[in-house]
Amino acid sequence: EPITVSCAGGSKGIVYKGVLPYKQQEIKLSDLEMPKVPLMYNQSDPDRAFPDSRYPTAGVGLARIDELIKGEVKVHPSACLAYASWKSSGEHGDVVKKIDEASLGYPDKKAYFVKKLAEGIGHIAAAAHPKPVRVLLSDGLTSELDRLIGGMADLDGVDISFRSQEKNPLLGARGAARYSTLEYEEAFKLELDALTRVRETMGLKNASVVFPACQSPKEVKVIAGALGRAGLKRGKDLEYHLLCRTPAQLVGLDTFGGDFDGFLIDVGELAQLMLGMDAGNPLVKAYFDDKHPAVVSMIEMGLDAAKKMKKPCGLVNIPPGAMQHYAGLKAVQQASYLAIKPEILATAREELIQAMGSAGKSKAAAGKKK
Repeated sequence: EPITVSCAGGSKGIVYKGVLPYKQQEIKLSDLEMPKVPLMYNQSDPDRAFPDSRYPTAGVGLARIDELIKGEVKVHPSACLAYASWKSSGEHGDVVKKIDEASLGYPDKKAYFVKKLAEGIGHIAAAAHPKPVRVLLSDGLTSELDRLIGGMADLDGVDISFRSQEKNPLLGARGAARYSTLEYEEAFKLELDALTRVRETMGLKNASVVFPACQSPKEVKVIAGALGRAGLKRGKDLEYHLLCRTPAQLVGLDTFGGDFDGFLIDVGELAQLMLGMDAGNPLVKAYFDDKHPAVVSMIEMGLDAAKKMKKPCGLVNIPPGAMQHYAGLKAVQQASYLAIKPEILATAREELIQAMGSAGKSKAAAGKKK
């Protein structure tokens, strides 16, 4: 029986029944017109790292450690720490078996976590090298962490849970609040060990650090302290950036000026927190507006503050339907870069050129990348 196999999705292939029609288009990247604001792309899939790196961008705006843990490691970091104790005591046999299946060939589960995460980050950094790759420290909702192997009783069928009982994870323990509480500090060290391995052992110094969920210098100090102890101290070859998603961060952005080399504004989450609405809730979908004037005003405030401090500031997580609207704003046209999902880079490029004009042809070497 005829079938069509698609490998366009990176790590996940799709088999379709029958022979599907398709078009093949060859594009010479050196001939592409590019928008006035430089484009970066978000990348958390190592399998797509090299294909996506061919596009003439300024680097990787965000590589999310959360996504890499979910896709490459698959095991909750706290479960990796507890594994040896469970194994020797005979506790939680079902979960131990699942961990063994996911980490076959790695008797030391802490070493497994560090190696697999480092390989994922390293693959992305190597593909983009020497362009910058900004790595966002773990920042997912606790409900997302729970879904990892060994993360939650409801999933694994045993009495284990490393989470707190949060009624609204979006406003829960993220960033410094998680790293220093909830018995998560040792788990956080594992991801820092992975990042250190990428920079020091693999030599990929283009990987920098993005801080999440910092509303005050106090939180910055907690995270920077942990990074410093792991050998990831800010310096001439390691930049710190801050991901801004709350009004508090943008209103007081100047208080962070001495701690960071640049800023990123998460448009999607900022809109939710500004409007007090969950964009994923179908009951409020008709009223949710990520182009609301208050959201735009807050973004403009952040970009202006960064410009006064002479620090780069980019925009990430712009909802696809709002791309043209934001691209047409004068303040956004002054952004240092826009970080786009790789799967919409082509269409976003066209929309951005239409809204803000072209900066001319890309600087990709003719004939090198197609």
